[in-house]
Amino acid sequence: MSEKIQKKLGRRIWIPAIAVVMASLIILYNMPIYGADMESVVAIIKDGQVTDSFCGVAAEYITTQSDTGMYSCAGYVKKFYATVFGVNVYQINTYDGPPMVSMAGHSVSLKQVTTPKPGDIMQNRERTHVAVVKQVSGARATLIEQNYKWTSGGKIYARVNRVIDCQNAYFYRLVIDGRETSVNGNENYVPETYEIWRVKEASGINVRSGAGTSYGTLGTLGNGTIFYVYGKNIAGGYTWGRINYNNKAGYVALENAEYMSGVITKDSTPPVISDITVTDINSTGYTVTCKVTDDVKVDRVQFPTWTIINGQDDLCGDWDKNEKVSGTINGDRVTFRVNISEHNGETGRYATHIYAYDSSGNMSGSMIEPLYTGFENLGDKFYASISSCMGTYVTNDTVNVTARALKTAERESLSQIWKFTRQKDGSYKITSALDKTALYVKGASGISGTNIIPYTDKPSKGQNWYIYKYNGNYRLGAACSDCCMTLNGASSIDGTNIKMTTVDGTSGQAFGIEKISQKPRITFVESADYNKLTIHFSALNHVHGYKIYRRTGSAGTYRWIATVKSTEAPVYTDTHCTLGQEYSYKIRAYTNISSSYQHSSADSDSVSGVTKLKATGFTSATAFPDRVSLKWTSVSGATGYEIFRGTDKNGKYYKVKTVTPGSRHSYTDSGLKKGKNYYYKIRVYRKVNGINIYSDYSVPVHAKTK
Repeated sequence: MSEKIQKKLGRRIWIPAIAVVMASLIILYNMPIYGADMESVVAIIKDGQVTDSFCGVAAEYITTQSDTGMYSCAGYVKKFYATVFGVNVYQINTYDGPPMVSMAGHSVSLKQVTTPKPGDIMQNRERTHVAVVKQVSGARATLIEQNYKWTSGGKIYARVNRVIDCQNAYFYRLVIDGRETSVNGNENYVPETYEIWRVKEASGINVRSGAGTSYGTLGTLGNGTIFYVYGKNIAGGYTWGRINYNNKAGYVALENAEYMSGVITKDSTPPVISDITVTDINSTGYTVTCKVTDDVKVDRVQFPTWTIINGQDDLCGDWDKNEKVSGTINGDRVTFRVNISEHNGETGRYATHIYAYDSSGNMSGSMIEPLYTGFENLGDKFYASISSCMGTYVTNDTVNVTARALKTAERESLSQIWKFTRQKDGSYKITSALDKTALYVKGASGISGTNIIPYTDKPSKGQNWYIYKYNGNYRLGAACSDCCMTLNGASSIDGTNIKMTTVDGTSGQAFGIEKISQKPRITFVESADYNKLTIHFSALNHVHGYKIYRRTGSAGTYRWIATVKSTEAPVYTDTHCTLGQEYSYKIRAYTNISSSYQHSSADSDSVSGVTKLKATGFTSATAFPDRVSLKWTSVSGATGYEIFRGTDKNGKYYKVKTVTPGSRHSYTDSGLKKGKNYYYKIRVYRKVNGINIYSDYSVPVHAKTK
């Protein structure tokens, strides 16, 4: 237990709370006493007769009108909810809708449900009668209710444990602070108990902060106010009743009030905490779940939490009552989410204790083993290099782990490739692709300055690493201590040792994790000739080559066509193409981890290209009085050339000649007018399957006959 928590518990004064034992005496008139789950009829023989009880709250019947309404059907619902849940129910059956509820310091509401649970409110379809659900069996509900009575033969009878079809009524469930609440069918449930009193002093009763007239006044209870007493103290000649006043402990002199009902008993048994589990451990925190039971009522369950690395600087000062560290209670299960965002964003080892309090102030405690949180899940298994803040790479030098410049030779590159395998606790075992040794804190000591070495893979916390986000990169924390991996001195010298160090926010603790399974990228595809396409792509570190895949058109199956090694330029020319055909390409990087295993990346995105004829252009245009002599560069794969002429550079051009074969590269255009301007264009074509496929037009050339 932490020193700060010990001090807080040591100075607390526990005041045993008071509990009520509600005696549910059923007085019958020459009739047997029926079981709690059996529908029966009882005779009413006196005012205030108790005929049924649920969760320690008695249902009472009278034959005369009550000015307080305590004994009406609505009165019982009001009393039950005040006793069991501490909730005020009002405006019952005053309009066509559910009753209203309120609770000091909490958000409460009634949610309409079709399948009721014990403790829900039943309202008939006419909205003239209410009751509380005791039991549910299939589509039928058993009720506890007041004043469901009739007269026969001059005698009054009432029905107990009346059973109804659920479809014939409305049902409402209490929701406190967003959590549905019920009594879970436990008829032996005993609420926080108290005595019911009423102010009888015309001027009211002062509420004081302590038991005695020397204490300050918190407020005043007016004449006729009904209040609940949770315990008593004798001081200064007065009996002081402890009450809840505006969510604070207050005390009133009971000599100025009249007792109405209730019996005081002591509760000294603390809650029991069991079945503690921790789940959902991830980069944002973790969830603690436990079972908490009490012989009376669990008031709250607190989960004080702090980080080990910086002590208790992030522990709530009022953790024993602060709602920020209160668990969510659902029946006997309690859950609490620890979020690192509420602990200065600190990652690493966390400590969480559990303290359960009952309604009388009794407390019990437990704790969970400190655990790591805030770490990243980068995948269950992958290969990656680890880069340092100086651009060097964490390298297996067989004796030590050092930082070295990028190694490109296939065998040497394996010393900078590491296999990451996620463990059950969220940490990673990091083994070398070179010799299968693991990153290991020497001696598993974890002391700052300890070397990290490659060592035989074995079960050891010295070989488990938690990965945290850090300054845009990652910090690798050892499971054997609160230290982390660092580039010694943040040095750029080749061969600098990788060591352990205390977490201090320096740049040497930041590492990049570059997965070699990242997909490569084709930058562009261009036509190299009428039957060739050239694929350009970006090179990646720590891969040994690239496989090229092609498909014809925009559909169909990709097929491997070539391999480019990483020692070659990141470019490939496909020489087996058909002019005018579209082809799609993908590439996949690979790394030869061993002679039997080649690790492949994901495929790149698909990039398409179409083979085209190269265009040509005129090398000369010589003019004569009646003709122009044209020359151009011949194009490989051309079937022929088409010559176009115009008299305006930007005007219309007419085809004047088709020149074949494709190897020919001159033509004389004759029969022209003397002294006139002429412009010429040329384009290349190739016949494929009886269809001419053309290149782009050339840039126009000008000639003027003499």
